[in-house]
Amino acid sequence: MLVQELLLESLATYWYVVFTTIGLEYVNLLAQRQEQLITEIVAAIFELRAIHYVFTTSVTYWYQVLEQLDVLRKKTDAQPEEVIGIEKLIAEAYSVIDKANQVGTLHRNTGTRRKS
Repeated sequence: MLVQELLLESLATYWYVVFTTIGLEYVNLLAQRQEQLITEIVAAIFELRAIHYVFTTSVTYWYQVLEQLDVLRKKTDAQPEEVIGIEKLIAEAYSVIDKANQVGTLHRNTGTRRKS
């Protein structure tokens, strides 16, 4: 009887050690996965901020271009100097979109669609 009790006690101690070790390893894995998820979320936030910046700047440029085109359309005698300002705005918008394509913030097709 005493041998059986000792055997059961040693088995219980063994399984306790095994389960606590597995539990600690699982907790460590969860902590590592949590850190990995946090870094992925932070990277996604930065990417979304960059996409938002590109979108808002390109939209702002296009609104400025459209406003200046409306002014030119209403004028009967437009000077070439007024057209140069519009061309500069278009060039700035193209450069913002091209930089976003090169960095990888925008997809290639999205950039060409916005430029068209």
